[in-house]
Parts: sequence; structure tokens; C-alpha cells
Amino acid sequence: MPSSSLPPPPPNKSQFTDEEYAYLKAKVGRLIFLLDASVMPQQVKTAWITLLPEMNLDQIDRLSALLEKEIEVAAEYAKKQPENDELIVKLKAAKERYDSNMAAADQQAMAALQSIEE
Repeated sequence: MPSSSLPPPPPNKSQFTDEEYAYLKAKVGRLIFLLDASVMPQQVKTAWITLLPEMNLDQIDRLSALLEKEIEVAAEYAKKQPENDELIVKLKAAKERYDSNMAAADQQAMAALQSIEE
């Protein structure tokens, strides 16, 4: 019987401690923010999101670093090209969504830590 070439199922929350899960959720949240703010085409962003479950933490960190650099370069370019105000508005909106999501995640993590301490 031939072996299956299907990838293993993605991990689920029960495989992690609350702290590990919060850490992974924050990492993935940041990567999603960076992809959202990126100027790459939507098809490329979708491809990265599709690959995300197969990536290890080192690969996620490297992709995040590359996206950060890409956004930094794009923002610098946009500052020099006033007609690219759309990019700046997009970056600000993505940052606001990220900040809001991170604040909510921080509140949930603090509540979880407080319940552990009690």
C-alpha cells in the first residue's frame, strides 16, 4: 500500500500550554499584520498564508524580517513619492488593526495569568 503524501494535520490548542499558545498566536498575528501591510499582490499573500501551517518558527521569523524590511523600504519610497499616499494610509490602517488585536491578546493573556495565580 503506498504511503500517503498528505501533510500531518495542523497542531491544535490542546497541544500547547496557555503561554506557548499565546506566544504562537502573537507571532502569527504579527505575521498576518505584516502580510496585510505588505505591498505584494494578494495572490502572493494568499500563498504565504497557505504555507503558514507548514512553516517552523525559524521560517516564520525569517519571513517576518523580510516583510518588515519590505514595508520599511516601501514606506521610505512612499515618503519620497507623495502620489503614493495610498500606501501610507494602508500601512496606518494595518497598524491600527494590529495594535487593536495585540491589545486584546494582551488582555486575554493577563487574565489567563491572573487566573493561574489565584
